[in-house]
Amino acid sequence: MSSLLPASKFTFDPQNSKWVRERVRVQIAKHPFAQGGMRVVYRMREFDEKINNGEYVEGVAKKFKPECEDKQYYYDEAMTQMVCESYAQEFNRRRTGVYIGFLPVSVLRLDMDGILYNSEPYLRGDYLKHNDNSGHVDTEETVPQAFSHFTYEASNQTLIVVDIQGVGDYYTDPQIHSFNGEGFGLGNLGGSGIKKFLQTHRCNKICKALNLRDPRKAGQVKKETDGEMARRLQEEEIRAAPEYRHKCQWTSARYEDEIDNLSDMISGVMDQRRKEAALQQQPRSAQPHQSQKPHHHQQHQHQQHHQNVQNPHHSHHHQQQQHHHHQHHGQQQANSRRQQNQGYN
Repeated sequence: MSSLLPASKFTFDPQNSKWVRERVRVQIAKHPFAQGGMRVVYRMREFDEKINNGEYVEGVAKKFKPECEDKQYYYDEAMTQMVCESYAQEFNRRRTGVYIGFLPVSVLRLDMDGILYNSEPYLRGDYLKHNDNSGHVDTEETVPQAFSHFTYEASNQTLIVVDIQGVGDYYTDPQIHSFNGEGFGLGNLGGSGIKKFLQTHRCNKICKALNLRDPRKAGQVKKETDGEMARRLQEEEIRAAPEYRHKCQWTSARYEDEIDNLSDMISGVMDQRRKEAALQQQPRSAQPHQSQKPHHHQQHQHQQHHQNVQNPHHSHHHQQQQHHHHQHHGQQQANSRRQQNQGYN
């Protein structure tokens, strides 16, 4: 593992539709434990910035390979996964008896050299890939297939979430195809990606419980039963609600707006870091607020000396307090160092 590295972590909050910045310290393994076509994956430990108790959250840090390196790709990964989480939350509200979630993916920016990673919690267990972004179905699990179908209908057929994979009902590394092929990263195959899913999809009991339209019967018209009509009207009412439209109807334009917000946020942090560094490099003579400090300090010393002359008993008592304070402070520092050594060794 590396030494402790201070960093800023940026995560999109789908509930409130905003980016959240958090200060952390991380340790990242020196060598990757896995890799794909575009990225390498490192084990990572995430520590609280302010608490030095040795506790950490186990996670992974994903870095694009040099030939694919671009800050936009890190933004796309974080944004895509959190858009998927917003659809997962809506899927869970439909009370089908199953609940799913996507791991929170963040953009991690190290203070040192501004290096970028995508970070997420480490997922333990049997990892399965249920479908891919080309229409292939890899397992017989009904939930992932129904969820992909749900996102197509919930978005008014403007996008679909595929490449569902993970442990149990916790997923990561999904892909979104949008009808116009814009946004959502390198794997967005546009309308052809959507079509490939619909061609191989077979509706299951969850699709039927959600009253999703069977893509294979799209051209067929049959008379609705009273129950089917009631479900359809309820579905239309839900989709017309303003809060539903805000959380689930993601267009490429809205996606790009949120990416721009993240880019501005990170640029603001970088500008602040540069200003702080420039201020620290200035010579003392260039910092006017320090020129009056010696006079103030001398005046304070004179006042202190005058008080001590008037009250020698107070002076002796004050020196004893200072002595005990330094002893106590030194003991605290020693205890803190022992805790850190126990936590990071």
